[in-house]
Amino acid sequence: MQFSLTNQGLNSMISTSDETASIIHIWGDIGVGKTTMCYSCALSKLAQGKKVVYVNTKSPFNSNRFKQIMQNYPPFDEYNFILYNPTTFSQQTEILMNLEFLILEEINTFHNTSVGLIILDDASILRHLELKTKEYNQKMLRVLNTTIASLDFIRKTYEIPVLITNRSVIRVINDQNFSQPASNAIMEYWAKYRIHLERTTNPVIREVVLEAHPMHSNLPIRIQTQLNNNGFV
Repeated sequence: MQFSLTNQGLNSMISTSDETASIIHIWGDIGVGKTTMCYSCALSKLAQGKKVVYVNTKSPFNSNRFKQIMQNYPPFDEYNFILYNPTTFSQQTEILMNLEFLILEEINTFHNTSVGLIILDDASILRHLELKTKEYNQKMLRVLNTTIASLDFIRKTYEIPVLITNRSVIRVINDQNFSQPASNAIMEYWAKYRIHLERTTNPVIREVVLEAHPMHSNLPIRIQTQLNNNGFV
C-alpha cells in the first residue's frame, strides 16, 4: 500500500501483495493525518488506472487538500474516482451495503472489476453525531458491524483492498485514561491490520505505528515521517 511517494519504509508496512489479506484500519486524533494518508493511497491506485471508491463522512470533502497532493501524481481519469458524501449514518450504511452492486454491474458488463481500493473515511463520526439512548446506540453498533462485515466480504470475494479510518476516543479504566479507536471491538474483529498515527513534540513529524499485522509477530513497528503539503515524506 503506497502511503507515501518517498518513504519506502512506511510503504513496506503493508506490501502490495499483502494488502487484500485483511481490512486496513488507520486511527488517531483529529488532524493527525489520517485523511492525508487516504488521499495518497487513493491517488496511487488512480495513477495505476484503477477505480477508487471513497466514502467521505467528514463533510465537506477537502477538495483543496486532495488537489494539493494530486499535483505530485500522474493525471488520472476523473471518472475512476467515485466519491460519496453521506451526511447521516443511515446514508453511510446504505452506500456501503450497496457497493457490491456497483462491482457486480461492472463485472456483468466487462467480466471483471477495475475497482482497486475502497476507502471509508471515517467509520464512526456519523454514528457518534447521532448518539441517543443506550438501546439506539447498541442498534447502530450492530448496523456498523454488519456494514464492516459487508466490506470484508467484498475484500475477500473480489480481492479489493479496504481502508478504514477511525478517530481516537478516551476510555477510563481504573481511573486512568486510555486512547483507543472508536468502535474498537468491531474494528479489532474485522481489521487485522491496524496503524496508529501519533503526534510528536515536533509539529511536522508523525510517528506511524504498525500495531497489528496478520503475518507479522514482531510488533509494534514504529516509523517517524514528516507531514507537509505533499503528504507523508
